[in-house]
Amino acid sequence: MKKKNVLIAILVLLALTIWSHNIYQIVIGVTRADQEMGSPTGDGKVALHDTLVSKPRPAFAYSGAHRDPFAHWLQLEKKIKPVPIMPVVKAVPIEPAPPRLRLSGIVRDANGVLAIIEDPQGETHFARAEDVVTGVKLVRIDSSRVIFEFGKRKFELQLQ
Repeated sequence: MKKKNVLIAILVLLALTIWSHNIYQIVIGVTRADQEMGSPTGDGKVALHDTLVSKPRPAFAYSGAHRDPFAHWLQLEKKIKPVPIMPVVKAVPIEPAPPRLRLSGIVRDANGVLAIIEDPQGETHFARAEDVVTGVKLVRIDSSRVIFEFGKRKFELQLQ
């Protein structure tokens, strides 16, 4: 029984010696790593995950669109993609189309030349040069055609 108690005391003393040696190695390793690498946290303290590391780890470069799987998600830099700047385009007003007119005939009388024009509603208009028919100005009347002006554009109608 006495031998058993002595054996237990020796084993406990041996375990305490090994544990204290391990703790001593960890502390020495941290201070050596702190002196060699500089302070990992920047304020003289060593972060918990660096206490067991005595040598700096090699750096790896990852390419592609995926993030580094070993980088902590709180320490990742936010990569902001530049937004392409679209050029400012001024809106060009679209002129409305002229009404669909039909030249039915051209009449010459003692007072000049008249054009017989039908509008889209089927109404017939008799017009001389410089008259306005359904918002379209009659510019000139020739022998077989009529020239109109609508806004800034000119167009002509042929006699059919």
